[in-house]
Amino acid sequence: MPTLQHSPLDAVIARLRAIGVVPALGRQLAIDRAAVEAELRDTILAQIPAFTESRNPDILPDLAGHASRHVGEIARLLAGGTPGDFEFVTENARRRAEQRFPLEATLHAYRCGLRSMSGWMRANAAAEAGVDERQVADAAADFAIEYTDTISNLLTAEYVTRTRQLAEAEGDRRGELLNILLGGYDESDGRVARILRRAGYLEQRQSYCIALAQAAAPKEMDNPARVRRLSEALTGVLARLPGRHLVAAREELVVAIVSDTRRLSGWTAPQTRLADR
Repeated sequence: MPTLQHSPLDAVIARLRAIGVVPALGRQLAIDRAAVEAELRDTILAQIPAFTESRNPDILPDLAGHASRHVGEIARLLAGGTPGDFEFVTENARRRAEQRFPLEATLHAYRCGLRSMSGWMRANAAAEAGVDERQVADAAADFAIEYTDTISNLLTAEYVTRTRQLAEAEGDRRGELLNILLGGYDESDGRVARILRRAGYLEQRQSYCIALAQAAAPKEMDNPARVRRLSEALTGVLARLPGRHLVAAREELVVAIVSDTRRLSGWTAPQTRLADR
């Protein structure tokens, strides 16, 4: 990714330099870094419940690490540096997509954090002798806007790309599983056994049912959007049933394999028939 030369962010940094608060602001932020990072985290956690409501143990440590990277980068820019490739932002986007963490919550965190940073800039720039406080306030607000726009655009583009890649990989995985289960397999094939074991399909005492769906007009199955809607509809219906569901398109049909434990052990009564359910 190329560096962001001659961008609006460059221009606002040049304005801050002309006002006389760069590079002094960068040096001061380096001194205040720990306190600013703590304030950013506290602001985000107070205003965005998604971070504390998540049960993923990596979310809060990732937030702390990412806030630290931003404060370090802003300190570098306010010391007179030029915008780089923001790789730590695209890396964060990939992780959030892989964790299925909401994009809107991540973007909201950027907005909250940069509002807090704008306040810090105004307060510290006012301490510089001979500066126009109104000019500083305007430039600080513009810096927050341009920085947030830059990182938000990068994050959104990478998040969408990674989400699409994950969806395609999941579709490929479902299709391969479906073909193995419907077509049969050689039990001596170690690769197939690993695929089935990871997906939970080598557990004993399993019952299986197959459900098929097709558009009323079979020609519609040539339309990927129609197939996707049918798949989503069948998945929604099956979600009300217990057990594992595998749904994918195969040979102009939407096919679902539903499986559940037939009995918990040899000493318990069989569960209600999966086909009846």
